[in-house]
Amino acid sequence: MDKNLKVYPYMPNTVPEVRQEMLDRVGIKSVDELFAHIPEEIRFGDKELPLPERMASEQTLSRYITGMLKKNTSCDDFISFLGGGVAQHYIPAVCDTMVQKGEYLTTFMGHYCVDSGKYQVWWEFQSLICDLTGMEMMGWPAQEGATSTWSAILTAARVNAGRKEAVVAGNIDPDKMRNLKEVCRAKLDIKVSEIDHETGLIDIDNFKSLISENTACIYVENPTFFGGIDERYEDLAKYAHEKGAYVVVYVDPISLGLLETPKNYGADVICGELQSLGIRMQFGGGMSGFVATPFEEKWIVEYPYLALSRYKTVEEGEFGYASMNYETVSYNKREDAGDITSTCSALWSVAVACYLTLMGPEGLREVGETMAYKAAYAKKRLSEIEGVAIPFDAKCLKEFVVNFNDTGKTVKEINKALKEYKIFGGHDLSEGFPQFGQSALYCVTESRTKEEIDYLVDSLKEVLK
Repeated sequence: MDKNLKVYPYMPNTVPEVRQEMLDRVGIKSVDELFAHIPEEIRFGDKELPLPERMASEQTLSRYITGMLKKNTSCDDFISFLGGGVAQHYIPAVCDTMVQKGEYLTTFMGHYCVDSGKYQVWWEFQSLICDLTGMEMMGWPAQEGATSTWSAILTAARVNAGRKEAVVAGNIDPDKMRNLKEVCRAKLDIKVSEIDHETGLIDIDNFKSLISENTACIYVENPTFFGGIDERYEDLAKYAHEKGAYVVVYVDPISLGLLETPKNYGADVICGELQSLGIRMQFGGGMSGFVATPFEEKWIVEYPYLALSRYKTVEEGEFGYASMNYETVSYNKREDAGDITSTCSALWSVAVACYLTLMGPEGLREVGETMAYKAAYAKKRLSEIEGVAIPFDAKCLKEFVVNFNDTGKTVKEINKALKEYKIFGGHDLSEGFPQFGQSALYCVTESRTKEEIDYLVDSLKEVLK
């Protein structure tokens, strides 16, 4: 046994005898064999991790971690116009208060069968998302929006068994596209539509030409990754249904206070990212996805996540709550499941439920209108800057593309310069969509003020001189 092997007191599986017993059980000589499929050149190898010296007290550790965190620059320090999936929305204080309560804070996934109060919150969360989308079936949240995307597509494909293709809009986040193709590659052939370069929306004729008798489902987004609102999906959904394909629509749920739910223009499955509904940005965390379907047997038996069911108890007016669908998900079926039940971000369902309850239909409508007005104002002001263009003419809610080709500067250079003015510029699209040149995706939420938009315009004028 390696005498230099470190044993950590709170990780019993690092005890040499325990580790060796585990290796013997699976029939290997060393842990390195578990990683043999990873190329040698990208493995960490025998190098030591650059960890600090052991700290003698919790107070010392706290100071060290606080010092590391201070290296971050947050949206409390800068004005943010970043979007692309995560954006700075206003978070009511009660949302923070509720998710920090001890009763909820540890809801990694939950399975506290005697904790009916926690189960009721999850039930209310599901009910609120169903009300918002117009759907009938909704389970616990997925890890984030990209996970909900491939999960919704695979669910539709399982219901539409025997078909081996999915047609996907070409105007989605490139990272999500790579993720989608990788997860689905063993089960579905992903066909990608072309983009209309005038609007940033899908080329509808090209999209239709890709739908065949072998298409299990189509996938579109509204608003799109570029922020545009596509009003042609009802016709597209009708065409897909005539071909026997299901329709999956990804939506930013905060838009549904103002825009039509996808169900009303033909969606069979609705999915999306919940971050806009009361969840703070957290340097890569704070994300949660959802998948909503009809409440029909063919969908329920293929639904990928656990869900909560409510039932009447013996006492009049009393209700009980229990998880359902366990026998169909990967917690139970493991590798035989239709797809992987990802890490459940159940804590954020508490924030979402609080947000939707506080806002109500009128509040969501006001938020949607406010974003639309402010985004329209920002587009107008930015288009007045010499060399700056708004290339797409599609209507938008909060995000839109800004092109800097005629300024002679790259988006990377512009964003770096804007930091001197304490501004986070738009999401750089030049790598993911090189056909649009030096373009950036700008986001204007209800949190941005007219003064901040004007300050962005003035700062860009200085940067582009």
